[in-house]
Amino acid sequence: MINILMLSGPALGHVARLSLAAEALLKTSDIKVDFVVPGFCQHLTLPESAGCRVQTIRIEDESRKFPALAYAEQVERLFDTLNPDIIVQDCSPLRWLPAIRFPECPRVVITNAFLIGPPEFETHQVSDFAARKTQLNKMRAERGLYSLNSAYDLYLGAKTLLSDPTPLVESLSPWPTDIENCGPLCLEQGADLPETIQDLSDIALFSMGSTGGLESYQAIAGTLQASPDFGATVYVGSRAEEAKATGCYDVCFDWLPLSSVLKKARVVITHGGTGSTYLALSNGVPVLISPKHKNHAVLAQCLSDLGVGARLEDQSSLDQLPDMKATLRSYGTAFDHKDAPMKHAKAILEALSC
Repeated sequence: MINILMLSGPALGHVARLSLAAEALLKTSDIKVDFVVPGFCQHLTLPESAGCRVQTIRIEDESRKFPALAYAEQVERLFDTLNPDIIVQDCSPLRWLPAIRFPECPRVVITNAFLIGPPEFETHQVSDFAARKTQLNKMRAERGLYSLNSAYDLYLGAKTLLSDPTPLVESLSPWPTDIENCGPLCLEQGADLPETIQDLSDIALFSMGSTGGLESYQAIAGTLQASPDFGATVYVGSRAEEAKATGCYDVCFDWLPLSSVLKKARVVITHGGTGSTYLALSNGVPVLISPKHKNHAVLAQCLSDLGVGARLEDQSSLDQLPDMKATLRSYGTAFDHKDAPMKHAKAILEALSC
C-alpha cells in the first residue's frame, strides 16, 4: 500500500483541490491518503467524502496569524507515526511550511502558475517574505534548517504541479522541467437549482466562496442590477445574509451548484479565487476580478492579457464582455478542467517512482 500524506491550507480552494486529487488517486491503486489540515478549517467533509482519513492540527487563536512553528511541531509527529511514501502540499507556504523538517521522501507541490511565474509579479508571498525574512530565518536556524533567500525557496526539492488552464500556463512559459501543468482542479457539486433562479438567464453572478469580500462589489452590483442587459444579480458566498441586506443583489445564497448556474450566467464577478474563476472560464463565461490581495490582482492581469477576463474597474470592464466571450469561444476546450484530477494523480504517482 502507498501511504500519501497531504498538507492542506484551511481555505476552500486548497482543500477542494487536494480533495479532488486525492479522490482520483484513490481510484488508481492500493493507496491510503491522510489529509492534514488546520483544525479550524470548515471544509472537512470534502476530504472525508473523497475517501481520505482526515488529521486535524490544533492551532490556538494566538498562533493563527503566524502558525508556522506550532503547525510544524505537530506535523513532524505525524511524519513519524504515518511514515509517508510521498507528501503532497497545497497551502500558503510561508504561513504553514517554513519551520517544517521534512522527511526524506518525495514531495509534490500543487500551486498556480501566476504565483511562481515571472519575477516581476509582486505576489502576496513576495511581499510577505520581505516582511518576515529575518523572523523566518531565525526560526529556521533554531530548527537546523537552511536560510531562505526568497519566497520560492520553499518549492525547492519538490515536483511542482500547476493547477491552471493551459493558455495561462503557456503565456508564462518557458518552465523548468520539474514543473508540470496538470490543469485546473475545479470543484463541481451537483444539485438542483433553487426555484428562484431556475427561469433566470443572463445572470451577473457574484461568486465569492469562503474568502471573498462584499463592500467593494456594491457599486457594480447596483449598476448591474439596474441594467437591462442582465437578467438578475446573484450573490453566492459566505456573507450571503450581509449581501442580501445591501439590496444590491436580486437573490443571495451561501452555496449554489456553480456549474448549473454558470449555464445561465453572462458574467462572473470574483475576488480572484481560482476555483470559481477557472470553473467560469471552463464554462465559457468571462470573469471580472475585484482583487482582495496581490495574488488576485496578478491573476486578473493574466486573464486580461489572455482577453478572457479583466480587473473590475468601472463600466469599461462591462463594455469588454462581448469581446471576452468571443475570445473564450476561440480557445475551444483549452480551458476545460474535466481531466485535471486524474492528470494530477498520475503526476503524483510518477513523482513517487522517480
